Amino acid sequence: MQRMKKRNKYKRKQNKRIATVITASVLVAALGTVGVFHHMEPMETYAKESFTGTKQVVEGHTGDDNPFVILDVVPSYATYAWDADTSYEISTGTLGYLSNGQSPMAADYMRIYKDPLKNHSAELSTYEKRAALVNEIWKYGTDNGEALFQYEEAYGSGNTRKDLNTQNANGWQLLIDTMTLPDDDKKKGDTAHSGLMKGYFKKYVEPDPNDPTATTPDKTGYDYIKVGDWSEDEGSGEASQSAYQFDRDKGTYQVQFKVSSNTGLTEGYVIQNSEQLTDANRADYNSSTNLYSMNSSGELVYAGTIADKFSTGSSVSLSEYYNNQDSQNSSKDTASDDTASGNTASDNTNSDKTGALSTPKATPSAGSGSASTTDAVTTTSPKESESTSPSKDSTVTPSAAPSATPSATPKVVGNSDLSVTATTVSNKVNHAIMIPSVYYSEIKQTTTPTSSAVPVTSSSADPGYSGDGNQDDQQMDEGHKGNDDSTGNDDSTGNGNSNSTGNDQSTVNGNPVSTTGTVYYVVTFQYVTDLTENDSRTVYEVIPGSEKEFLLDSGNRPYDVYGKSGASAAASASPSASADAAASASASAGTSPAAVSVALLSATPVKTDKVFLYVGPGAGDYKLTDEADLSEADKKKQAPVWMEVRNAPTYFRFNGGCDWLKQYVFHALSGGDNENENFKIEVRTIRADFLTQDMIKQADLVYLESGTAPFINQESTKVTLQYLTSDTQKVMENGNEVIKGLTRQNAYALVYRAAVELLPVIVDYNAVTNDQYSKLDYQGLAKMLLKEDLENYVKDAQTGPDWLFENLENSNYPNRSDNGNHYVNRNVYVVNSGTPLVNRDFPESIDGGSAESGFSEVLNLIRSENVLLPEENRIPENVSKAKAIEYIINYSVGFIADFTDLRILELQPTSNDKADLQAENPTDSSTILYWQRNATGAMKKQVLRSSRKVDVKVTTKAAAAFNSEWEDINEKYNLVFIGLDGQKLNYAAGLWSGTVYNNTDLNNKLYHTGDQAANGRGQYDPSDITERKKNELLDFMRAGYPILVENDFFTGKSAKNGAGRINTKYVAEDTQMYDFLKQAVTEFTDRIYTIDDVHSNILFMAQLNIDHPVISVSDTTGLTLTEAANGELSVSFTYAITDQNGEGYAGECHTEFYLDINDDGSYTDAERMDNLAGEGKVLRATAENGQATVLFTESPGSRAIPFRLRVVDNSNSCRRSSVQGILQVTDGTKEKIKVLQIGAKDGISLATLYQQENSTLGYYLKAAENTMNVKFEIETIDPAAWNERFARNPDCLNQWDLLIIGFGNGSENLPNMNKIEDYIQAGHSVLVTGKEATEGIRLINQTLLGQLDRKTYGSLGRISGNPYFRYAGLDAGMFNEQSNLGASGLNEGSVFSYPYAIGKSVSLDGGRSYKAYDYLLDLSNLTTPFVTPWFVFTGSGQNAYDISPNDGANNYYLYSRSNVVFIGNDDYSSYTYDVDNPQNPTGTGLQESQMFVNAMMLAYDAGVHNLKVDIVAGFDSDEAKVSSISIPFDQEIKAQSGLLDETVDVYFKFKNSNLTLSNAYAVNFYYEDAAGGTSLDVGDEKVQVTPFTGSLWTVQDNTLTEVAASQIRQGKVYRFKAPVIALQNNTAATNAKIYVEVVSALERPDGSEGVGSKEVRGYDSVTFTRTQLFLLE
Repeated sequence: MQRMKKRNKYKRKQNKRIATVITASVLVAALGTVGVFHHMEPMETYAKESFTGTKQVVEGHTGDDNPFVILDVVPSYATYAWDADTSYEISTGTLGYLSNGQSPMAADYMRIYKDPLKNHSAELSTYEKRAALVNEIWKYGTDNGEALFQYEEAYGSGNTRKDLNTQNANGWQLLIDTMTLPDDDKKKGDTAHSGLMKGYFKKYVEPDPNDPTATTPDKTGYDYIKVGDWSEDEGSGEASQSAYQFDRDKGTYQVQFKVSSNTGLTEGYVIQNSEQLTDANRADYNSSTNLYSMNSSGELVYAGTIADKFSTGSSVSLSEYYNNQDSQNSSKDTASDDTASGNTASDNTNSDKTGALSTPKATPSAGSGSASTTDAVTTTSPKESESTSPSKDSTVTPSAAPSATPSATPKVVGNSDLSVTATTVSNKVNHAIMIPSVYYSEIKQTTTPTSSAVPVTSSSADPGYSGDGNQDDQQMDEGHKGNDDSTGNDDSTGNGNSNSTGNDQSTVNGNPVSTTGTVYYVVTFQYVTDLTENDSRTVYEVIPGSEKEFLLDSGNRPYDVYGKSGASAAASASPSASADAAASASASAGTSPAAVSVALLSATPVKTDKVFLYVGPGAGDYKLTDEADLSEADKKKQAPVWMEVRNAPTYFRFNGGCDWLKQYVFHALSGGDNENENFKIEVRTIRADFLTQDMIKQADLVYLESGTAPFINQESTKVTLQYLTSDTQKVMENGNEVIKGLTRQNAYALVYRAAVELLPVIVDYNAVTNDQYSKLDYQGLAKMLLKEDLENYVKDAQTGPDWLFENLENSNYPNRSDNGNHYVNRNVYVVNSGTPLVNRDFPESIDGGSAESGFSEVLNLIRSENVLLPEENRIPENVSKAKAIEYIINYSVGFIADFTDLRILELQPTSNDKADLQAENPTDSSTILYWQRNATGAMKKQVLRSSRKVDVKVTTKAAAAFNSEWEDINEKYNLVFIGLDGQKLNYAAGLWSGTVYNNTDLNNKLYHTGDQAANGRGQYDPSDITERKKNELLDFMRAGYPILVENDFFTGKSAKNGAGRINTKYVAEDTQMYDFLKQAVTEFTDRIYTIDDVHSNILFMAQLNIDHPVISVSDTTGLTLTEAANGELSVSFTYAITDQNGEGYAGECHTEFYLDINDDGSYTDAERMDNLAGEGKVLRATAENGQATVLFTESPGSRAIPFRLRVVDNSNSCRRSSVQGILQVTDGTKEKIKVLQIGAKDGISLATLYQQENSTLGYYLKAAENTMNVKFEIETIDPAAWNERFARNPDCLNQWDLLIIGFGNGSENLPNMNKIEDYIQAGHSVLVTGKEATEGIRLINQTLLGQLDRKTYGSLGRISGNPYFRYAGLDAGMFNEQSNLGASGLNEGSVFSYPYAIGKSVSLDGGRSYKAYDYLLDLSNLTTPFVTPWFVFTGSGQNAYDISPNDGANNYYLYSRSNVVFIGNDDYSSYTYDVDNPQNPTGTGLQESQMFVNAMMLAYDAGVHNLKVDIVAGFDSDEAKVSSISIPFDQEIKAQSGLLDETVDVYFKFKNSNLTLSNAYAVNFYYEDAAGGTSLDVGDEKVQVTPFTGSLWTVQDNTLTEVAASQIRQGKVYRFKAPVIALQNNTAATNAKIYVEVVSALERPDGSEGVGSKEVRGYDSVTFTRTQLFLLE
């Protein structure tokens, strides 16, 4: 047989399954590596049909007073001519048909019926007449024959009227009220009531309770009397024979078939396909599949299931089984004739041992009623078999009925039966009808279904009915008796069980039949309506009671499953299904809509003699009862019957069940993701020339229609379609003439809302191309909405609405034309799909290529949401018209979620007065973050909306300030925003009119490498980020955090389309910003967004909520290392690790401890202390179990040591946080710091000020000595003295701990600067003052100074010339020296607190004037040594510095490059204080002087220093330093040149004040020897010496112990024996010197990844003095 290929369609689960976003494995790709932890409440995501934001829309529009308002604007209308004198306007709107009860035709229909000037009640009293009117004006689908809605009527009864009246949400409207009839009229026959309202329905009939058979006297509900003939036999209640259609994919019903006993049939079931069961194919079928065998007449007979015939454990093959059947058949028991024929006798048995199956007795079920091909309810017709309706919970929807010409197939459209309202309105609303047109339609079927196609049938057609509409009730009833006989045997199959033993070769559908034994077949049947008298096909019918139901996901679902047409069809949505019931069922089932053919209503009268008259509550003899209100027992007693009713209150509605907006756009119906029974939609259909601003303001969605009126019956001679010829009209309101319609002001209001407020708009592309509107602004408005960048188009409409229409063809504002003009563009959906928007394909998937081409935004959003969902719950990557509408709505409202508190870094080209990102709190429980280019009055754009009030802090920085600071953005922020708002730049014609530069090639650019300065004297600094900062931004994304950029960074306003869309109009390609964008969109495409990209983007929200560990410490103020008995120094403090909410961190993490050894404010891997290991380490740090400890085995000297304690997530090292502080070490031994200042020895020299009694600087130098336990030895020499010393010893600088140059006068002409540069490169400390940054006298190499050979904008600005300065608003005078400036601190380091706590705001008010220094700082280094700005100039009012605050490259006052520190002030001579108040000094230059001392100590701590060696008198560490030792001499002793001893004990100790990781010591001994081969640098001199060796001894545990030189420690006294050979060799000499030199190889950070060794040394000498002994006589 032909096997139908099973479609592997993704089946959506309807139960909401919560997936918590913290699932790391799901978010790996999107959020960066693993270990994603959220500190928010777990974000709930569901088994998805809808976008996450749609739920917020639904919840925001509940209740009648707050509906979601859709404005359906049409540029046309139709007129219907009732007669020559009367016509009615008919709306051409369509969107209302997708919202239950809101079709435009409902209002038009009611208006016609209720016309106060024309009483049409008599002319429309019968259903047939009302149907004729509806058919005359409307059609029920588009021209391709796809029905979308239907007309329904419902008939109220007694106390149920209120239920219909109050069910506005279901669209019911009262059309005709009941008439009170005189008693005499009630008793009259059928013909007496012909003028009353007439309608039809199918219900259960209960007789008058006064009847002898009645069991209750209650008259409630007995509202009708019978006025027509009545037949007691109303049929068996079995399903219509045309109800079943084979559907392997979606069928859920299995039935058994038998040969029909009727003859002369024109329709019935025939074999569709059959396949013999064999070993080869047995595994293809589940065991529940039915089997048939062939009787001797060649007819198929039901034989049981595979399970019945072949037990699961059987090892016998089918071939063996067939071969063995011959000998067994005669002995086997077979099923009775009743069973074989499918009739259900009372012996409801299971399979017996022979394998024959007795069909179980039928059980009433929800699916056993008759079916309609188009209705979602159990509905039959006056001509069909009366059957059992489904229960009230069994609402189903129709299955597909494909056909070559679907419109030619008679179909039932809208049989709204009792069960329609039982499930959707109320259990009491039990009178609803839509007459099936098949009974009076003259349309004939013109196609013959093929065997492989599902037949197009009408389940409501009686099997004995030919479709001519002329059968009477007797024919109908008799036909049912023949077909539905549930007790008699069927002679055609009575003895035809599979027991044939003949050898005839037979065939079934051309397949040979084995006659060697019983052969079993898997058979499918199809219903046909083309049987003829000479037809050779055998006709079958369903065996009553054989229906079984299987769930789609059943593990043992049989092969031969069927869908039910009409009321009993498999669940699938249809627009002609009953309004809420169908939509609800469809949403619950999660299936796709089926094809529905058009069937027009007919005005042909329905013939029935079962007529009931409504006479009022409780006044009748009959109660008409809905199945839902009937007990199961009562249902078995009778079947529902078709009847005519008169005088009942009549309600109507259109589109019976097509609630597709709620179902497919909002997913708000029962079972949907956003199920909400209170969600309301209001569709306002309005002609374009009646439009008002209030309508536009109130709209939540606007649809600009094409006006082609697909649902108007334009073939009718009474209907005329009219296109608007004007956009507006004048109307009178309250006696005043008012212009309404699409005025240009209204058009501007609408397009402004679309561009600025992101109002979602749908545009029918036909409105753009239709020549009917070529002269209307309506077409212009539609064209505007095609703009690729609608926002800028509206923004540029400077002169008002007319500009918008005048520039429609302006090439600067191109249109989108993707996918044949069928696409979404943010909040605009342009429809040009080949079918109208409102069509059967509304929820169907768009072709994949078209989806990628025109709807990539939608797919991107689906994919971003799916990242956060388990695979089984993900949204299918399909786009439909419905999904496109949902997207633009979702885009419009933005994403609403529960966000964490936000810390945002906003980067801009310049320093702006206000951040572009702003937060508002519209309520106490919500926060909105929006973007607005604040200085231009640009429109606001929502970035996110939090469902709770969150704390939002936005830190705004210019790129220049960002480049100058070393803060770790990963630990401080959870969002970085990069903008294009260069408010301080030069513009051609006002802000954002386009930047202008001296170099015109840069015009419009905001990020570039620098403009040309005036007169070509240089180039301004870049308007860009540095490479180091680029890497930091990339590192931020590696953590999984998002970066948001302004839309215009990319053409198309999206960062999702690749690097080719980087907007080089604003970003030059040779910038680091361009490189960053390029790398970001390439490597981190899911973490970089434009403002438009983040709308409704759940992934963006998840990235904002990424958690990272947070570390906090106890107060680290004044942390001082204390010395233990063994000489070690240590300090400890406690810390705690939490998440961002202050609770326990869920992830795994570790701590890292860093010391800023080179004091540059940066912490490199080489400065990490907690991972040190190995011998000789003098510095160790641990951070475990909440306690951090730093330990020095040797004192590093008095100093301040910046530290950072960091906690890092183990799964992603980019997620971290840290605390910083200062460790202070105060050495117990006063340390000597030797300072050399090269400058004039005058009143402004440092040495002079140090000694000057009232000098402010001198005061703070001396005060610092006490604080730090140090002693400054300051010497000032002029250039001449420096030159003299250099001549004697080129390495004389090595004796100094700190060199100061540029201070005071005279240092600008220093010779031998190369030696100073060598001193710097050796790591020694240098402090440079302002004079050394001045053009022409910069003495030190620019690289060592950390400067570029490129001028600051302050230096270049002092030269006037070309019109443009670096920033707008500057003039040359602003760059001259200025007084009363201040200094503002950057970065974190000891310079702000050691030894003086000066903070980060210093007033430079000592009377000095300052101006910007000449050369730019080099902040671009990627490895140490880094140049670190510490203080920059700041001022008040309009000045050259505040225009670019915190600009360390241009406006520095104090900075450092490792061991080189620069401070701007070089003259402290005028700063004095009141010496009478030394405890609290007052005077001038207080903060400047403190800053200078701090800068000295910053340079000292960052550098390396030679060791301090002291020769002392003995082993005691407190022994005094000695400079000479007397050597006894007696000239009588000739052997040793008179010397009594050959050696002398010498004691020494040393001090190492360097901060180092480890030390490797060595000790060298020398004696002075003019002929020696070794040279020593001794101060200003070089001395020739000869080395000697000796052992070292020290006292340990009161024992004299020899030690190796490598084991010595500072502070301890060592002894060696020095020879007196120098005196021995030179008998004439009285004195000779002995030198002790201690050398250490310091382990110091050298570069960002490793350490280097710097050798330092120190020495001391002692003089051996020959001393004559006196003879004692």
